[in-house]
Amino acid sequence: MACLVTPVDRLQLSRVIDEALARFRELEVIRREATDMKEALETRALVERAKRVLMRRLTLSESEAFRRLQQQSQRAGTTLGKSASTVVRAEELLFRRSNVARSLPSLLAAIRRGLKSLPDVERLQAAARSPLAEPPHAPLPFPSR
Repeated sequence: MACLVTPVDRLQLSRVIDEALARFRELEVIRREATDMKEALETRALVERAKRVLMRRLTLSESEAFRRLQQQSQRAGTTLGKSASTVVRAEELLFRRSNVARSLPSLLAAIRRGLKSLPDVERLQAAARSPLAEPPHAPLPFPSR
């Protein structure tokens, strides 16, 4: 720890400033390392969760699940953490929160039953009224000849 006594000598002031800057740089290195370690720990936990998802859904071994994560991250050109995050997020969206995957077969069956009961003309009209149908094209703004 450095302290200054008045009157301040230029040489003494220079030494105190140099020491303060050196301490500041050390502190910045320690902060950066702590942040990197925290991120590495979070990434590792995320990769573990993604491996468990792949192991459960695709009946893979742990090493095969990790290899698949690695391959996906290489193909996508992303980090292993981002690929793991994608797997975990897909699992949450499809199988946990909204149960889309569980309700999708019954929804499709109901739609098929509804479409099969309609005659051909009504089926085409119903498809045209569907929100998934393409909107009619507007005429082009060119003068007609």
